[in-house]
Amino acid sequence: MTLDPEEYPAYFANYIALTNTDTPLAKELETSFAESIQYLKSIDEHKKDFAYEEGKWTIGEVIQHLIDVELVMAHRAFRISRMDETDLPGFDHNAFAEVADVSYKSLSDLCRELMQARDVTNMHFRHLNEQSLMHRGKVSGNTVSIRSLGYIIIGHIEHHINIIKERYI
Repeated sequence: MTLDPEEYPAYFANYIALTNTDTPLAKELETSFAESIQYLKSIDEHKKDFAYEEGKWTIGEVIQHLIDVELVMAHRAFRISRMDETDLPGFDHNAFAEVADVSYKSLSDLCRELMQARDVTNMHFRHLNEQSLMHRGKVSGNTVSIRSLGYIIIGHIEHHINIIKERYI
């Protein structure tokens, strides 16, 4: 089922475009992630601190960013599913990255952490029916549906894996 562009802010359209919205969300969250995590786990440990250009994130920092965004988006979906009508705040992913020290984490650690975050995401989305997935809330003054947040999670990871493949590996 195609998402209505009114279900998410336009700046998320590039992530939505990377997903298969014809597949039920809970299934797509699991299927797409299996491929993504398999790829991330295949990256050699010694590449964790590699950045393709000065000032760009390392592979380890990219994976930490994936974890951060997964947690933020899933939290938003959770709050909206509980009928929280608060206009949820945005977040500065660059500010998060500046303070997220991945120097003590291995790629294996980061992949495990991402898998744990996805396990929680999957558990929550698996128990939402179609009516619940259509519920909308506010994030930074923008209307978002719960299902759009799920597809944004999927597309966001796909986007960064494409960048890793194109520029890092």
